Amino acid sequence: MTDTRHNHSSALWAKTSLFDLQYDFIITELFAACALVANLFAYRQKSVTHYRIYSGIAMLLLALHFARLEAYAAAVGCSLAVLRNIVSLKYNNWGVTAWFVLLNLLCLGFEWLYLNHGAEIFVAYTASIIFTVGTLRLQNILQIRKWFTLAEALNLIYAVVVGSVFGSIYSALNLCVLITFWISLARKKADEQHSA
Repeated sequence: MTDTRHNHSSALWAKTSLFDLQYDFIITELFAACALVANLFAYRQKSVTHYRIYSGIAMLLLALHFARLEAYAAAVGCSLAVLRNIVSLKYNNWGVTAWFVLLNLLCLGFEWLYLNHGAEIFVAYTASIIFTVGTLRLQNILQIRKWFTLAEALNLIYAVVVGSVFGSIYSALNLCVLITFWISLARKKADEQHSA
């Protein structure tokens, strides 16, 4: 009788745990899915201010997503991106850029030396620094897109490594948009050379 109760209790605990895990997974991925939607809205904005607002919302949702996955490098990077977007609405100089790069490096050092996190955090923080410098300092749109293509590729690698489904989709879609742009640009240049 005791064994039967024990087995029933164990089975019930296993089902409850499985439900909790599935529920937790759904909520975690839902944050990233909402970030994807917010990012699509960001790309449709015509003013830089509105773009940064929607982009900031997307980054905040991604920060929550990665924090729930315990992928803290990406969570920190996204959180710093939110703060960077807010600050850049009013201030945009080399001092601000230097502070954000320093914050990224300090967080990287803390995770690597104190928390003993894996080498994949270097991928996440490198992407974060590229996005920081690109957002705050670069003015040429082609240069921005060139560096953002590299950063987004790094984000995709990190998202796959930490097992983020919608985080991977988010980066993959952004990367597809950027690659499509480069292919279109290459074709345009080829047509111009052919017609010249």
